[in-house]
Amino acid sequence: METVPSILLLMGEMSFHREVILGIADVARERGGWDLVRSRGTHLAHHLQERDFSGIVAHVGSAAFADRLRALGIPVVNISRRTGRLGLPTVATDNEELGRVAAGYFLKKGFRAFSFLESPESVFSDERGAGFHAALKQAGFSAYPLRKDSLYEASSSQPRDQARQAWLDWLKKQPKPVAVFAATDEFAARMNAFCKRERISVPSEVAILGCDNDEVSCLLNYPPRSSVELGAYELGRRSAELLDGLMKGRPAPGGVVRVPPGGVVTRQSTDILAVQDAKVRAALAYLHKHLDEPLQVEDLCRAAGLSRRPLEQRFRKHLNRTPLEVIHDTRLELARRLLVSTPMQVAEIATRCGYRNGEVFSKAFGKVHGMSPRVYRRRSLTQSDSF
Repeated sequence: METVPSILLLMGEMSFHREVILGIADVARERGGWDLVRSRGTHLAHHLQERDFSGIVAHVGSAAFADRLRALGIPVVNISRRTGRLGLPTVATDNEELGRVAAGYFLKKGFRAFSFLESPESVFSDERGAGFHAALKQAGFSAYPLRKDSLYEASSSQPRDQARQAWLDWLKKQPKPVAVFAATDEFAARMNAFCKRERISVPSEVAILGCDNDEVSCLLNYPPRSSVELGAYELGRRSAELLDGLMKGRPAPGGVVRVPPGGVVTRQSTDILAVQDAKVRAALAYLHKHLDEPLQVEDLCRAAGLSRRPLEQRFRKHLNRTPLEVIHDTRLELARRLLVSTPMQVAEIATRCGYRNGEVFSKAFGKVHGMSPRVYRRRSLTQSDSF
């Protein structure tokens, strides 16, 4: 009888870790079955005494822990970018691309003032910030950097107090709302609390976007926070595939295996369009009110009181997109939300979002998301409900 490999999963209770485990579990089934044991790193010695493990997937946060795992002499795959140069095969979200996704999201909404809430001691924060800054620079903008520890309510640090006041002074001079991209959902929560203390309205004065899409964390505070998905399920799959290769004697890759992030899950903290142009606002208001109709660009022209060319010029100036692109993007985002949050049939969603039929909707959805609406819904529900 062939021995079933025992795999130790050293990670926490975050929704990110649960989705990673789902990806690992699917690969384990495809490989004929692995015995998966989930634990925190604090119980490592106990588990090693109980059984022999063929491999480990771990969220490694320090060089000391990496040294400890390497000393075991079995294949280990790391899924963390809290620190670099651990000497372990690593699979991680493409954090620079994640930063670019966040910048693109805000730019599409018409924002013109930006800030990045960072944690300089974390590699993932540096990478996300690099992508965010680069994408904004390419579009002709910059982002005001702010360290997360500057937001503490009671600070005994003069530099922190000065940094916080400098940011508030900067905020007063910016066109509202200002877009704040936080390197994690935890940092976003801290920014939300800071805004409440300073009587800054979210999202009408400051719109807050986090990372990780930890649903519980995002829904705990008011307003519910928008967040960028990390692509955790695919990250789990890739880490399991890498571990499988290592256990079979294949060499480790030379660098970090980077997994594309998911999209932005919009909640109330960014549910606003930062558009100053009254004509563009009128067109957008008409679009949202009549989204279930087969809208054409001409309909938006009539709502704005402009001919097509001037409206396209204004849309490009304020939203970096044409009116037709905005119609398509708005329809698809509403459809995505309905797929994951309602039991509506695909044909009903197609009608609700202004598509002629389900086939046209499925084709448009697949072109953007790389899968059919039914597969997207099934995967989203599996990742949400399995733990």
